[in-house]
Amino acid sequence: MKLLIMSVLIFTVCTNTVAAQQSYKDAAGFYNLSAFEMASGLYLLENKTFFYYASFGNADLKLYGTYTIENQKLHLKTDENLNHAFYVYGSKHETTPSEFTLEYGRPYNGDAEDLIVKIGEEVFPLPKFTAEQDSVSITLKMAKTKVIALALKKPERQYYEGEVHDETPLVYESVQLTADTDKVLVYHNYYYDMTTQVSQMDYGIQQNTLTLKDNLENKTLQKKEITKDVEVEILAFIDNLKSKYLNIVIDEKTYNKL
Repeated sequence: MKLLIMSVLIFTVCTNTVAAQQSYKDAAGFYNLSAFEMASGLYLLENKTFFYYASFGNADLKLYGTYTIENQKLHLKTDENLNHAFYVYGSKHETTPSEFTLEYGRPYNGDAEDLIVKIGEEVFPLPKFTAEQDSVSITLKMAKTKVIALALKKPERQYYEGEVHDETPLVYESVQLTADTDKVLVYHNYYYDMTTQVSQMDYGIQQNTLTLKDNLENKTLQKKEITKDVEVEILAFIDNLKSKYLNIVIDEKTYNKL
């Protein structure tokens, strides 16, 4: 009897595994998501990697990560490098400095200019940008924990009588420094909100068809097969994008991702 139960369990697990593998094989391909004034597409690879792109206006969004299929629903999980509001890099000093300089590059979005740095319970706003400046900086004492937190100050606006004020707290993003960090470079991720929106989109998938909710309507997209050569090119392109986040070199000085 025990042997029979064990055999049934093994058969069930194997059947479910084969079915799951088949769903990824069926889903693998290219889906054209283009719409009015927007070129967009989604590549799903059989190894559960995805690549998404969208070009519209001044935006040129490129996302990658992994995907899962459960109950005919497609879930995109963007790569960790893309899920931060800021790109942060640090340079090292031969000694252990007691303070460091934090430099913030001028963001594309003017609403993202007011950066706030929090160390422990102390908050340090950065200087305002002038028309001539591409960056602003501040010198801070190194905390014992080597942790700093970054947030954007909400744009100032005039509230009309009876209008509810925005009381949502600032969302800080923590960054771990090293003991020998002497300079920190911070850049705003212009595509942060777009990345979040794409990963939260509602996709349905079944064999060769992707269903996307567009303006409360279901938009059905047929899969286009891709060759192994295209798959290799996509993976190489993703690896190239990943490498750009590892470090940057400015004036022959290397800044590594923090």
